[in-house]
Amino acid sequence: SAWSQVARLSPKDQERIRALINRHKALAASFAPEAIFCIQGEAIAPFTTGLGNEHPLENGFAFLNPYGIPYLAGSGVKGVLRRAAEELASGEPDDSKWSSAPEFKPPFEEEVFDAETGKTVRRRVSLSRLDVLFGRETEEHSTGHFRGVLTFWDVVPEIPGDQLMVEIMTPHHSHYYQQPDKPDGGSTSPHDSGQPNPICFLTVPPGAKFHFCVVCDLPRLRRLAPDLAENGEWKKLLESAFNHAFQWVGFGAKTAVGYGAMMAPKKTTTPATPATPAGAGSGKPAAPAQPSGAIEWRGAQLKWDPGQQAITGIFQNKKTAPLRGEAMTNLLNRLGTQKAEQLKKTRSLAGVALRVTQEGNLFRIVDLLEG
Repeated sequence: SAWSQVARLSPKDQERIRALINRHKALAASFAPEAIFCIQGEAIAPFTTGLGNEHPLENGFAFLNPYGIPYLAGSGVKGVLRRAAEELASGEPDDSKWSSAPEFKPPFEEEVFDAETGKTVRRRVSLSRLDVLFGRETEEHSTGHFRGVLTFWDVVPEIPGDQLMVEIMTPHHSHYYQQPDKPDGGSTSPHDSGQPNPICFLTVPPGAKFHFCVVCDLPRLRRLAPDLAENGEWKKLLESAFNHAFQWVGFGAKTAVGYGAMMAPKKTTTPATPATPAGAGSGKPAAPAQPSGAIEWRGAQLKWDPGQQAITGIFQNKKTAPLRGEAMTNLLNRLGTQKAEQLKKTRSLAGVALRVTQEGNLFRIVDLLEG
């Protein structure tokens, strides 16, 4: 019961999320187009961050102060993007935009503050593309620090539904990992007679949309690396790094086990003569295009899982894959307000006609059938 209360997003929370996202979009629109880069990612796995924060329920979560809504810090975005760029620059996988980048040795001097003398001095620096864009941090008291030209904004996820997800991890060898240090250097080996300890933690559900914005100090970039400023070359490098991060690196915590994976927005082309969608002008959402090979389930049952924010269809002992994100929202809209509220309240809705597709033993909901 405690976790269900923590995971719940009140109407005020949802209003704040929308307001902050709209504010970010308005601020982005105020910049010159050549000085800002924005891209949207959609979570295809649960996202979590701030697990090391203190929390009454053991594992923490990053909430934006003072609003109390989930967010991904800009410093975290920068760290992920730098790692992705380093992987691309190393040539694994090969990416000509990064791996072929030469070292910059521009004939200019940079002003830095000398803490010992209390004066501003000038120095010559040699930079790579990574240094120019992301900056360079060296050892303490060194004069090799360099601030990059990019500024990464915090990201507020656009969450489907009205609550977060609760995930569980279960360490099976707590006695081994949490044992006190022994003066003789001995240790207790892990074994199968330990007591598993289920630990709950919060995540943002799949289907959430993340609006990333990066601002570039163009005057400084033109001075440091003119070729990156021409024709939006810095944007091409950044887009390459984002796509690599979406697919291979991940954002937030627990990325090594699949959390934080995202999908870049699909590039679509507008048809020359678009057809009028079915249901246009009727007040109901238009039905999606029906794939060939779809089958009908009349008298099916819908199941609502509030924890996973998913809808599942059941018909004659057959069960569909969970429907999440935008596809789930579209299905709820197609049901109508009354039936959607009944489904969420009772967690079940019988007598529904579904159109589904079958891939082997896997069934997927495509749309509702009339009647």
